[in-house]
Amino acid sequence: MSEESNSHKQMVRKSLFRTISRSLIRQLCENGFDLAEAVDLINEMLGEVVSLGLKKYSQADDATRSQEPAGGGPPGGRHAAAGDLEALKGNGKVDIDDGAYIRPLRKSDCSTLRTWQADPEIAASLAGSRLQQVLASQDDWDSQRQFNDLFVICRKDDEQVVGLLGFTAIDRETKQAEFSKMIGEPSERGKGRARGATKALLSYGFDVLGLNRIYLHTLDGHLRNIKLNQSLGFQFEGLLQQAVLIDGKLRDVAVMALLKSHHRPPRPA
Repeated sequence: MSEESNSHKQMVRKSLFRTISRSLIRQLCENGFDLAEAVDLINEMLGEVVSLGLKKYSQADDATRSQEPAGGGPPGGRHAAAGDLEALKGNGKVDIDDGAYIRPLRKSDCSTLRTWQADPEIAASLAGSRLQQVLASQDDWDSQRQFNDLFVICRKDDEQVVGLLGFTAIDRETKQAEFSKMIGEPSERGKGRARGATKALLSYGFDVLGLNRIYLHTLDGHLRNIKLNQSLGFQFEGLLQQAVLIDGKLRDVAVMALLKSHHRPPRPA
């Protein structure tokens, strides 16, 4: 298909979507819905669209899970026990698979994190702004630690830092915190390390930090990330419309959360 015909097809599609949207909103207003109720309905529809859009990946997921040990960890890896996770409160480390481990973020790691800012995939996601916040706190490292609990993923063979994840905006009173994750080293993406590290840190958040609710934000069109979050137990809560500016465009952000009562800790392999 030529670029011109493809552009025309996109214009027709957008026009159709706009017509359907206006018709739906008009019908809602005519039936007594107020704006808040209309937004609630649209959020519910978005959740259904995301769910349906992810079904095409289900067969591949089933095949992957069939190769994993009990509890859904990465092949050949092991799950961290509660005692292991306690070590993360200090300077300890916890294996997430045979080739990588997680440990607390150090101030000296910021030089590596800074190189990730030029990565197009990070720049085009919420990870870019999260990375900026972490680097901005470098000058106030000690005071930031009471609100943040961050970790890095390291390769075992060369001790290279390849990922960043953890908790920010920790609220001790309501026992909740925001969770984020990123793989900064392109060659390490797609190896399941974000999943393995996230499983360990979810247990750390609930069992060691004593959290009751862990939430995260992701771009609404990032289906693979949403799929990963859903497979880890996160549920779709709503949509923040045009909440962030990415590449000069306002983008919607999906909110997902996991409660301690809904968390299923992985069984040791």
